[in-house]
Amino acid sequence: MKSTGDEKNLPAPVFYRVGVWMSEKKSKKFNQSEFDSQCRSHGLDLVQIDLERPLEDQGEFALILHKLTDVIAKGNAGDEPSKHIIAAFEDYLRAHPDVVVVDPLEQILLLLDRTRTYSLISGSKLGREDVLCTPSFVEFTSTEQAENVAKMKAAGVTFPIICKPTVAHGSRMAHQMALIFNEESLGDVSPPCVAQTFVNHDAVLYKLYVVGDKWECVERPSLKNFYPGDHKTIFFDSHSVSKADSDCLLNKLDVEDQGRQVLKPCQEKLQKIVLTVRETLGMGLFGVDIVVNNQNGRYAIVDINAFPGYDGVSDFPSILCQYMLDQINLKQRRSSSLAISNRGATTEEREHQSASTSSETSGQQKSEAVSASPSMDEIMSGLSMDTCQEDSGDRKSVV
Repeated sequence: MKSTGDEKNLPAPVFYRVGVWMSEKKSKKFNQSEFDSQCRSHGLDLVQIDLERPLEDQGEFALILHKLTDVIAKGNAGDEPSKHIIAAFEDYLRAHPDVVVVDPLEQILLLLDRTRTYSLISGSKLGREDVLCTPSFVEFTSTEQAENVAKMKAAGVTFPIICKPTVAHGSRMAHQMALIFNEESLGDVSPPCVAQTFVNHDAVLYKLYVVGDKWECVERPSLKNFYPGDHKTIFFDSHSVSKADSDCLLNKLDVEDQGRQVLKPCQEKLQKIVLTVRETLGMGLFGVDIVVNNQNGRYAIVDINAFPGYDGVSDFPSILCQYMLDQINLKQRRSSSLAISNRGATTEEREHQSASTSSETSGQQKSEAVSASPSMDEIMSGLSMDTCQEDSGDRKSVV
């Protein structure tokens, strides 16, 4: 994994208890024996969390590693057991502010709604870069054709479009997508969904897997080139198209597109994407899906995922363990500094400092965009969506 250059190598401490929860499906992707071994070598004692039992009864934790995205999404959709689990989890964290959470729930929420995610990235520094962009997008909340056509025109969205469920986690439906080629087929949409201008990228997707200050780029197959026209809507599962071993008609280039040199991403630009997304989201474990426009070389961020699979990332268990250890040590240093400063502070000052420290998340420095991010309702109703207009000039390489 590459480094952004600001991590610190710290010695392994005496064992810290780390609570872990992830779904059975997620757990199967881990090499559990290797992960356990790496945790021990880093001074971490793994404890599997049981969400059906009170966390207070499961001991003290220095850090909690979780993949609660599906539980959060189900809770937001009204599922009572999921709502109870998340409420109990939040109560525990409020009672134990010294516990590091990877990643904080409030930051995870930023990635559960694709409209919100794309809006945040478009409004970040990346949205002002000439070679970087989020493809133009708009949310559909109905199947009314005239309404959706007007929305597309206002947002600069052009055919073909790729329609994705607004909710990015919680069920297999989050990965059920559609390619729509013309106005007549807009009745095929399944609202609420996000309609995004499809960017031709010669069937190559680049996945940036990020762990704190480290990242790695993995190449994957992707959708072939498509163009507007009198074509029927194509429905597909995004996971089946972009798996490492995927081999299907949707990711096989047509004859006229074969033989062209595929534009490779610039490492410097990828580094900038990692740094800016991490700053914007305030997260440590995430993945960014990027394609390179085959006409103008511009990079397009087409999705961002919390705690992805990290398939193809070398030494992931070791890198994850070092990141968790770094976060624990960082939290302890901050707590020690606070305790020292409080010795000479007034009661009012101590209360203010304590509240400020408790609000820090997973050792990550939040950007102003996250700290002052608007509510979901504000984003959905009035946030200006900065989009990039795809040039139609000759293809050129990114330097």
